[in-house]
Amino acid sequence: MFQSLFFLLIIIVIWYLVYTKYSRKLPVVYFKNPNNEKMESLKVGFNFLLFFFGLNFLGLFLFLGKLKNWGVFCLCFDIIALYIIGKEHNIIVTYVIELIGLGFSIYFGLKGNELSGKQLLKDGYEFVDPDSENVIYAKKKWCISQIES
Repeated sequence: MFQSLFFLLIIIVIWYLVYTKYSRKLPVVYFKNPNNEKMESLKVGFNFLLFFFGLNFLGLFLFLGKLKNWGVFCLCFDIIALYIIGKEHNIIVTYVIELIGLGFSIYFGLKGNELSGKQLLKDGYEFVDPDSENVIYAKKKWCISQIES
């Protein structure tokens, strides 16, 4: 019990230190829904929130990040993983499942903002300032052609 809480505390401290040094320097891209004028913002780069919590908590942060398909996948993965780990009691199976989870966490950290940005564009959002330096950088980094935006 105390090991889990200590591990969680270490993760939160590391996340805070890395977030304050790295994440504030990332360029921000703003989206606007032309139908209801709702605004969304995304940073271009690594998503620490999805890295640490994307696969955990039954995919809740993926649902909040407008990534419903990935959220359903993580919900199913978590349920199946908990069932297998609870039934097998095999350390190798547990490590394999944890490695798969780590792989998905790295993927969501690297691609989370890109996936969210592309989903916002699919949902009808548009860039607020399509000619800004940050939007041009985001389009290049996320491989978005001029036609899609």
